Amino acid sequence: IGLDSLPAGTRPVTARRRITIALLILWAATLTVYANSLQGPFVFDDLHNIEHNPYLRLTTLGASNLHQAMWHGPSQNRPVAKLSFAINYYFHGLSVGGFHLVNVIIHGMNSALVFWLTILLLDRSKTSLHGTVTGTTESANPHQRTILWTVPLAAAMLFAVHPLQTQAVTYTVQRMASLATLFYLMAFISYIHGRRAKYRRRLIWWTGTALCWLLALGTKENSVMLPITIGLYEYCFYHHSHRYFMGRRVQFAICGSVGSLLVGMLFLCIYLQTASPIDALIQGYGFRDFDMWQRVLTQFRVVTFYTTLVLFPAPERLNLTHWIQTSSDWLSPPSTTLAATVLACIMAAAIYHVRRFPTMAFGILFVFVNLIVESSVINLEMVFEHRMYLPMVGVAVAVAGLAHSLVNQPRTFTYIAVPLLLVCGLWTLERNRIWQDAITLWTDVINKNAHDARPMYNRGHAHQKANNLNRAEQDYLEAIHREFYLEAYTNLANLYAVQERHDESIRLLNQAIAAHPQTGILYSNRGSIHLKQGNQQAAARDFETALAWDPDCATAYYNRGRLAAEKGKTDEVLADYTVAIEKDPFFFEAYVNRANTHFRQNRFSEALLDYDQAITLKPQHPSATYFRALCLLRLRHYRQALTGFTRTINIYPNYVDAHDHLAWVMATSPDSSVRNGEKAIHAAKTACRLSQGTNFRHRATLAAAFAENGQFDDAVREQKASIQLAPNDKKSLLRRRLQMYRNEEPYHESP
Repeated sequence: IGLDSLPAGTRPVTARRRITIALLILWAATLTVYANSLQGPFVFDDLHNIEHNPYLRLTTLGASNLHQAMWHGPSQNRPVAKLSFAINYYFHGLSVGGFHLVNVIIHGMNSALVFWLTILLLDRSKTSLHGTVTGTTESANPHQRTILWTVPLAAAMLFAVHPLQTQAVTYTVQRMASLATLFYLMAFISYIHGRRAKYRRRLIWWTGTALCWLLALGTKENSVMLPITIGLYEYCFYHHSHRYFMGRRVQFAICGSVGSLLVGMLFLCIYLQTASPIDALIQGYGFRDFDMWQRVLTQFRVVTFYTTLVLFPAPERLNLTHWIQTSSDWLSPPSTTLAATVLACIMAAAIYHVRRFPTMAFGILFVFVNLIVESSVINLEMVFEHRMYLPMVGVAVAVAGLAHSLVNQPRTFTYIAVPLLLVCGLWTLERNRIWQDAITLWTDVINKNAHDARPMYNRGHAHQKANNLNRAEQDYLEAIHREFYLEAYTNLANLYAVQERHDESIRLLNQAIAAHPQTGILYSNRGSIHLKQGNQQAAARDFETALAWDPDCATAYYNRGRLAAEKGKTDEVLADYTVAIEKDPFFFEAYVNRANTHFRQNRFSEALLDYDQAITLKPQHPSATYFRALCLLRLRHYRQALTGFTRTINIYPNYVDAHDHLAWVMATSPDSSVRNGEKAIHAAKTACRLSQGTNFRHRATLAAAFAENGQFDDAVREQKASIQLAPNDKKSLLRRRLQMYRNEEPYHESP
């Protein structure tokens, strides 16, 4: 922090000890309140951005892999955040504990930066760390010196344990908010130190500011407001002349407005990736049930709602997805005008008292400045708690400024601060308990959003993942009852199809099509059910209708390819699967089916490429890894095939054919370096046990393994059993091998 920020007369050793103790307390509090958050599952946007994002699955730290992780897939404007997720995956795969631990560490670092920032701001206000009142040089009394250390610690503790922060910390993907805040605070603190430094040191600090700001921009777009925050800092803390105070205020207001406009336009161009951001913004509202003006009006009430959550963050008031009525004009509802008036009064009061209470005023204005991006014209959803993560820095600073100005007795401050922080910590623990299970989380959302279909659908999806199919069906039906929710219709129809309740599935899709006849995916899904029922004509009509309404419907191309496969039209099969992949590069089933088609035509190299893509999308899918290993075996890559079969068994230990092929390669491979009779016997016995000894191929493999290991009597016995189980057209081949074993010759395949 620097000795120039220490209280007058304080020894450096004492100061360092106090800082160390304060940071230890801060970290202990952070780790304690988030200790029960480390095993929360991936939910909501985590699924799209992390769990189902193949580009994050780093296996090596090569430049091309890192580039793909940063710039491909969802959230392309946030490469730094995506890189952090990819590095998480590199070390521990999709284990949620590692992702959550990094989130908690980032939050702890942010809390430490808030402590640092608060000390710097109170020092600059001339009423804190130097022990002086503005314009004087009087030393602080001992009681006030104690306040000088406890106030920044309490402010940082408030930031660390406040329940409103849980969504940004415990909700994995919202690392985007917390990591952006980390770089944002580092940039801002570097600017403050550069402002106080001279010559070459100032250049070093401000270079750090620029670099950290670039990292923040690459993590989340709301970091674009840093220049406005710096201007706000200059406005609040550098009024050296009383005579020109009002004139400087006007100058800062004009420069700040112009600067905000220019930075905002630049941000919109970058965020929307267009040179015409206004047109792009207007077009973006085509996907919303509100327009730009309605969103701006509603945000007055949203920001007021955020303020109430800051003041009273009880767990029953917190929610993953809040619902708020859209404001259609200033009086619909009337609270719109009231909310705008309240916010205007708060900002006016902060500006009016900026000279007397600069730290408090800066904190309040910091909150409003850093809500501008997500609470203005951009066509985002109305309200999310994680949007308050960065503004909570301003809340902590404002509380520190108010406390330092009004509380002069350490005991009084302690009696007020400690109980409030304890309550916040307990509420944070309680809120994190809700995040430990997806079903519990969505049940909590449903209880607080009685009218909304989305949480009901998401709980149904969580039940379906947990194989609670009856509960999933109930939730999907309730979501459909609440409103037309497309995903609920499609998921429930697919659920019925899996249970072979085809008539119910078609009835449900018919209802959805009657309500929204121009939705291509509904026809595609209905055609898939017709295909399962063997009604190829009806299936073909539905697939063509789906593509007529939605030419980019990847599922329709995929399903039409399945229909062509049933008709034996191989060229059409490959063409449709290829188009489906072009429309949706993450279409796992399309890669697998195209690979299977290549495999059946003995095009093993092409099949291998598609299996590789499929495994990139779903690394734990046993069938894809098994057939990839088969491709390698057909291509005579024996050692790699062994690795593939072993990986399949690790994913699914009861995959009987993987055990059988593993044993066969180790027993019969022409490459002597991969043969191992003892291990082959173990794998072959496992395959026979899983098939209960009734499969002639598995018994023949066990015989070959015994022969490779020199146990020819056992080989003869198992080969005889295989011949008895085998169909007639296989017996002659098996008898030739039996004669080899009687002659004590192992069987090896030809190179």
